[in-house]
Amino acid sequence: MDKLITVEEHITYEDIFAKVRELDPARPKRMDPELQEFLGGYFEGVQGWDSLTGRRLELMDEEGVDVQVVSHGHGSPGQLAHPAAVDMCKEVNDRLAKMISEVPDRFAGFATLPLIDPAAAVDELHRCVSELGFHGSLVLGRYQDLFLDHPRFRPILKAHAELNVPLYIHPGPIMDSVANAYYSGGTWPAKVDYMLASSGFGWHVDAGVQVLRLIAAGVFDELPNLRILSGHWGETLPAYLERFDDQIGIAATYLERPFSQTYREQVWITPSGILTPAQLNLAIAQVGADHILWSEDIPYIKCKNIRTFLDEADLNEGDREKIAHRNAETLLGL
Repeated sequence: MDKLITVEEHITYEDIFAKVRELDPARPKRMDPELQEFLGGYFEGVQGWDSLTGRRLELMDEEGVDVQVVSHGHGSPGQLAHPAAVDMCKEVNDRLAKMISEVPDRFAGFATLPLIDPAAAVDELHRCVSELGFHGSLVLGRYQDLFLDHPRFRPILKAHAELNVPLYIHPGPIMDSVANAYYSGGTWPAKVDYMLASSGFGWHVDAGVQVLRLIAAGVFDELPNLRILSGHWGETLPAYLERFDDQIGIAATYLERPFSQTYREQVWITPSGILTPAQLNLAIAQVGADHILWSEDIPYIKCKNIRTFLDEADLNEGDREKIAHRNAETLLGL
C-alpha cells in the first residue's frame, strides 16, 4: 500500500470548547453524579489533542498513517445557537490552517461552519477553500432541531456543490425528545442512557437520517455535484438501500433516481475506526470500493491496526489503493 490517508480525525481547542459550553443555552445545568463521573473518565483520553505535532505525529508514524484530514471535534462552535459562533468558527479555522501550514505534508483540513447564519457559513466556506486551502467542511449533527434538508441550509449545500468540495456529515447529540423516548426510562443507569443515545447507537441513526432526508427532499437531484461523506460505514444506511427503493421509492415518485442510485452516486463512506471484515464486505457490496475512504476517528478511537487491517483485507490491490488514498485524493483534491 503506497500511502494511507484518514479523513475523520479531530482536534478540539479547549478554550473554544469552554466558550461553547458557556454560551450554549441547551447545555444541562445539572447532571446525574454517576453520569458525570463516567463522562469524566470517558473523555479523559480525548483531552489535550489540540496540536498537530507531538503525540499525534508520533501515533501516526507508529500506526502508518501518512496524512490526516483534520476537523474540530466535540464542543464545535458550528452548532452553537449564538451570534458569537460566526467569529468562533473563523478562529477555529484560522488556528487549524496555521497548524497545517507548519506540517503541510502530513495534514489537511475541513472547515467548521456557523450553521446559525447560513450566509456567513457560505462566506466562511469560500474563505476556507480559496484562502486557507481547506478541502470541504464537517458538521456535527443537526442545528437545533433542524436537519440539513431544511431550506435555510440550501445555500450551504449549494456552495459545497459549486466549490466542488464535500460535506462530511458527522454525528452529534440527538434531540432530547428522541433521547428520552427511545433510550431512557429503562432499568439501567443514566450512563447507559447516554451511550445508547450517543456513540453506542442513537447518534449514528440520527446522522443516517440526515442523509436519508437529503435524498427524500430531492436535494441531490437539485445539486448533482453535491458530495457527502458519511462515517461509521454510512451511519446504518448501506444495509437498507434496497429497502428504501422498495418501500420509500413507491411514494417518492417525484425523485429522478432510486434512493440506492442517488446514494451510490453522491455519498462516500468511511469506517471511523470500526474495523471489522463484515462491515468492509458490506460496504464493498453496497457502494463499491470507489466510494470508500479510510478514517480512524482520532482522538476518540485509536486503532493500532488502522493500516494493517486494510493491508490484510481480502481486496485486490487496485481497490486497496483506492480506499487507502486514491479516493481521498480525488474527492478532496489532495
